[in-house]
Amino acid sequence: LRKGIQFQGGWGEMPADDWEYTLLAQGAPGNPRNYALLTEKLSDHKALDKYTYQFVLKKRDPTFFPFFMINETYGSFAIWPKKRADTLGADKMVTDISFGTGPFKLTKYEQGNEAVLQAVENHWRKTPEFAELRIVAMPESATQVAALEAGELDVVASVPVPLAKRLKDKGFVLGARSWGGKWDIGVSGQFCITEWQGQKIPPREAYDPTKPWIGKCDDTTSMERARKVRLAMAYSLNRDSYVNDLLTGFGKTTFAPEILGPLRQRYASKAKEWNVPYDVAKSKALLAEAGYPSGFEIAFVLPTPVVAPGEQVFEAVMRDLEAVGIKVKAQRLDSVAWSKLRDSRTFAGLALYANAGAVRQPEAVRLRRLPTATFNTGSELPDALNLALKGDQAPTEAEQAALVEQLVGYFAYWQYFISLFEMDKLYAVNPKKVGKWPVSSSSEAVLLSYEYAERVK
Repeated sequence: LRKGIQFQGGWGEMPADDWEYTLLAQGAPGNPRNYALLTEKLSDHKALDKYTYQFVLKKRDPTFFPFFMINETYGSFAIWPKKRADTLGADKMVTDISFGTGPFKLTKYEQGNEAVLQAVENHWRKTPEFAELRIVAMPESATQVAALEAGELDVVASVPVPLAKRLKDKGFVLGARSWGGKWDIGVSGQFCITEWQGQKIPPREAYDPTKPWIGKCDDTTSMERARKVRLAMAYSLNRDSYVNDLLTGFGKTTFAPEILGPLRQRYASKAKEWNVPYDVAKSKALLAEAGYPSGFEIAFVLPTPVVAPGEQVFEAVMRDLEAVGIKVKAQRLDSVAWSKLRDSRTFAGLALYANAGAVRQPEAVRLRRLPTATFNTGSELPDALNLALKGDQAPTEAEQAALVEQLVGYFAYWQYFISLFEMDKLYAVNPKKVGKWPVSSSSEAVLLSYEYAERVK
């Protein structure tokens, strides 16, 4: 541990004993997510001395620390000072805001209203240029944007893409503070697993190889025909128009499914191999080769509610598919109804997916959620499932990266996911108040914390 890190509120330095106290308190069975992280991945953990904490993993696991810090499969841990617990007791700890180790000190917190923080002088990381940070609860994005325009706010941390151009035209500075989400079309119906780890998988109602996009699992000719159909759909989509017209330029086209922000640069060398550019003539030719020169009919689901500009993307995809002769039956289903339909394996067709988060190995997360569906979209594929499982169990980061690359290549070739674009997560600032605000040097280019925001001189 870094020496000399002080808790605010007079609770003293942060030693390894505080880590041990926190993990035992937050990792108790009553907190199932954190408990799972400690029990599934660790055989032991303890303080060795004042500044050293030891984690003993059950096996080599390059994903442990990302999981430990924050993730969507397990929980996460924020270190508490044991002295504070001993002094205040459990009841008073709930409302106490006197601790923390960052460059801002929390001085006021009103749930659902606002939080006020004061800058910490001579902080080891950086002393903020702004003396006070006031975070206001304002649920509606349109209300936030209006407050920025009225001078009531200096920063809006999350600007909806449809409102971005309006702010830019009025002179506000916009930037991408992080990766904002990946949009794909899931192609459902290819159910090819009959047994998995000793468990018999029953026949799936949606598995119907007479449908153009579904191949007969034990027939290579049929599988190739279905691949050409899915590839034809991918070639029909004008991704550049989605980014330029619907995202107003705040995003980028993508062709490799499930390549999330942090992984993007690692696989940049594969981009040309995986790209499926907009090509109507190629799309029609593939449909003809597959035996569907006049197209076919397919259902297309939009799970609702959907983040903007989901409705417009849905309509644009339908127009592009219909332009090559594919007749689309549109269905708008609320997310609960869609989840039930998808997981029942009774749906064969297309669905629009907007993935809002980024995790280290997304395949493994989906594998844990629904083991016999791998990607949880209505397809069961032995090769994909085995690659996802091997990637999750890889002993080194390099081996995991190689397996994830194989998995992404598999989906890029077979087009069970048709990738559309990545959308930026935007922020906006009043340029009269806030100057330069750097981003991290990582591949995801995340906007750095508030202490790095510079005042306008």
